[in-house]
Amino acid sequence: MKKSKIALKPYLDTITGYCKSLSNEELTHMVVTLAKDIPTTGRVIFLEKIKSCLPDGRAAMAPDLSPVEQILDDIEALKENMEERIESIEDGSYWDEPDHRRDDGYYDEEPDYISKDQINELESIFDDAESPFLDDRLAEARKVYEALFKLINYIKESTYFSPGHETDIREARARYGRCVYESSDADKRLDEFTEAMEIDIYSTYNQNNYDEDYPTMQDVIDARPGEMAVLESFLPEWKKNLTKRELKGRSSVLLLEAVNRLEGISGVSKLAKKWKNRNSVRP
Repeated sequence: MKKSKIALKPYLDTITGYCKSLSNEELTHMVVTLAKDIPTTGRVIFLEKIKSCLPDGRAAMAPDLSPVEQILDDIEALKENMEERIESIEDGSYWDEPDHRRDDGYYDEEPDYISKDQINELESIFDDAESPFLDDRLAEARKVYEALFKLINYIKESTYFSPGHETDIREARARYGRCVYESSDADKRLDEFTEAMEIDIYSTYNQNNYDEDYPTMQDVIDARPGEMAVLESFLPEWKKNLTKRELKGRSSVLLLEAVNRLEGISGVSKLAKKWKNRNSVRP
């Protein structure tokens, strides 16, 4: 019969025996393996417990993270926390937590996949992302914004997402686009900027709708002071790239904008007539 309880002395003696049989490398592997099983919400407590058991001064061996590395670490930790919550809701283990039940064992409503606390934390990280951008550390800001928008795309794959009122998501995306434009090599700029601008995004309900959460080129230009390098030579490439896309809400608006900047209202008029003629053709 399997024991469900064990007294303190044999419990500690057994653990001591396990540890003595291991090399330093094996012991490290065991502790790391145990650490991996700790949920994100318990990791700080787990680290504090280990730290409290270390001889004086040993804690200084822990690596120091740069401010940007800390932000990236916070984003990854938030993503893991969201994954844990979603998984627990889907496999039913969420309901096993006492904090999630009323006294009668029932629940007032189904839980949201992403909690309000997690949304608040995401907003806080967006605030933190401003510092490297406003300090003109665009390569660092690019890494942060890229990680943030990958997280948002992950959320959208699982549930509806709407940023809090404190976060101007369109401006943040414009800043990301500016970071990518300014920090890309010349031969990679068009492809990397196109990816950052997510020009093929469209509403599943109406493909011709323009999503206001996504920026135009003008938003990118206005994202920070100063001229965008070689913009005049870049715009024809940008227009050509947009012309190749399947024209839906976002891509068509971006193309109209590019044509207007390069050819003025006459170019826009020609493009509109071209679209009208195309739409009037019947099979």
